[in-house]
Amino acid sequence: MNVIRYSPKKFSERYVEVWGARSTSRPDKIYTVALNAKEEWSCGCPRWTMNASRPDCKHIKFIKAFRENGFPVIEEAEVPEQVEKALTRFSAVEV
Repeated sequence: MNVIRYSPKKFSERYVEVWGARSTSRPDKIYTVALNAKEEWSCGCPRWTMNASRPDCKHIKFIKAFRENGFPVIEEAEVPEQVEKALTRFSAVEV
């Protein structure tokens, strides 16, 4: 799974980290994973958005492991449009 870390400047009032995790089954799809100021994780994948209990999906688990192990990260200043759209949708599904 490819991982990209985006600059959260545009969303810094709400998110402290914004990540993109490329889907393993659909390489053209990037799932947005974000950590908010309350240290709560969000993901744009169906497993996270469609489940009311909001368990950590494989994308959140992967990003957490990625961070903990200090793997090198691709940093992007520009946030793609699909990632921006996911971040604005998170507010509707976050508890």
